[in-house]
Amino acid sequence: MVTGMKTKTKGRGKRGQRKNGDAPCNTTGYNRKSERIELLPLDLEVERIERCPFQPREHFPDAEIRALADAIAGQGQIHPIAVRPAFPFSGVQADRFELVDGERRLRAVKLLGWKTIRSEVGPYTDAQVRAIVLTTALQRADLSAIEEARAFRAAIDAGDADGPTQLATQLGLSQGHVSNRLRLLELPERIQAKVISREIPATHARSIARYAGSPALLKKIEEGIVFARRYHGGLPSAQAFDGDVDRMAYNATRTMDGRVYSHKLGRNIPLFTPTDEQRDALGLIEVTQGYMPKSQNKPELRATNTELWEKLQAEQEARLVAQAEKRSSKAAKGAKEKPTAAETRAKEAARAEKLAQGIWAVAIDWRRVLIAEACRTEQVSPEDLTRLLFWQAFSLDAWRTHGDLDRREDQATDTLKARRARPRRGGGSDQHGLFAFLCGIEDRHMLKVALWQLAELIWHPTDGPVGAMPDEVVLQVADQLALDVPAAWKKNAAGPLTERWLNLRNKEALVALAQSWGVSTDANTAKPQMVAALLKAAKKQKPPAELLKPKRPK
Repeated sequence: MVTGMKTKTKGRGKRGQRKNGDAPCNTTGYNRKSERIELLPLDLEVERIERCPFQPREHFPDAEIRALADAIAGQGQIHPIAVRPAFPFSGVQADRFELVDGERRLRAVKLLGWKTIRSEVGPYTDAQVRAIVLTTALQRADLSAIEEARAFRAAIDAGDADGPTQLATQLGLSQGHVSNRLRLLELPERIQAKVISREIPATHARSIARYAGSPALLKKIEEGIVFARRYHGGLPSAQAFDGDVDRMAYNATRTMDGRVYSHKLGRNIPLFTPTDEQRDALGLIEVTQGYMPKSQNKPELRATNTELWEKLQAEQEARLVAQAEKRSSKAAKGAKEKPTAAETRAKEAARAEKLAQGIWAVAIDWRRVLIAEACRTEQVSPEDLTRLLFWQAFSLDAWRTHGDLDRREDQATDTLKARRARPRRGGGSDQHGLFAFLCGIEDRHMLKVALWQLAELIWHPTDGPVGAMPDEVVLQVADQLALDVPAAWKKNAAGPLTERWLNLRNKEALVALAQSWGVSTDANTAKPQMVAALLKAAKKQKPPAELLKPKRPK
């Protein structure tokens, strides 16, 4: 335990500071009399004084040192600095000294060009020096959180305290304060530097430190900070930023629970089950959504390695597609076992109904894609946009989703980032609410933002249809926008919807389609290869009538 480190520093401000100087070491909470240190007053040459190796402060503003130098020049040096013989502590020559307390005074005297400085020399031990510089620095208001954390870490590593709890007791701080500061040291150097420079407040850095072990997440969070400074004029409050960090981490990861939308199968499918080795490679962490108070927000296991997640989920989707094809093949083989006429009719009717439903779903989803594309490319008139927005606001059904709405990514933030919307001068720069920020967007950009957001809700590139627009409304909107479906067929023939449309057919139907399209294939070709060959030839063909004029199944 370090003697003399029990000064309480809660509510620290200017206690212990005096005119034109640092707090002298006998006012920093370290009682030299109790240690019976013999002090020798000397006027030492400034060139003989080495910097204290335990000094936590790294930045001394020039303006601050210049003001102190002016005070010393006018009033003289009121308090001496404290030093100790540098030998044998630092391994340098014996006629030099090591600073214990008074770095600002020493810098100010050097700035004035003085050759000597009033000093008190004492045989301080390393532990005593650490106690003095740490308590002195804590009593000053300008010590950065990282510098404070490094001083805490140095004291613990040197054995002055067993851990954060004992150190907090010695310094009169809360254990949580010390632990939170130490946690900041887990951040990479580039973020620590921003905390030291006050670019990122310590209260905000504490939220970032939760994801210090994931470089990919830290990169996304830093991008979010840049976005907030550029378009909001600064960072929000610590509480709001804490939720923002969770949202950014949530959006930059992939869920390990629930189901996801499959473009090929046209429905939600279960997630893959990772092996132990894959779990390690996925970089699994617990993330809260950040949309609700933490008391109501349960942490969710999510993967930080999104590339591996996409690969494993694609393999899962391929397995499910293969299983569906296998079931269809078995059903076809079962039909060859001479079923009764009634069974045959029932199976044919069921197969025809399933095919009709699948074709209808592809036709509707195809139009959803085209409507979303028309919004993104700004091919929607202001009048039609007004109609869409009015319907979106009026219809409660618009907010049913294929997944859990609470698990959706923050569409508004992504939209604003994609459109690079800028608030006009004097408005919205310091607002944290979405509506307040939208009010600050230039009028000429607002139409683009609304169109882009509608596109994300009607058909999301990854998650499919987000807003549950009824099929009849989709057809009406497509007609109102005069969508060119034939041109879209040729442009997007290799897309997942075309592949999904082909996979609805059994092998016999694909062979017949290949013959009508002039594609070289036969009954011995596997279905996946047959679908791939037909995809390549689809652009040269006219779009199927069942997609141009879909018939709703009974």
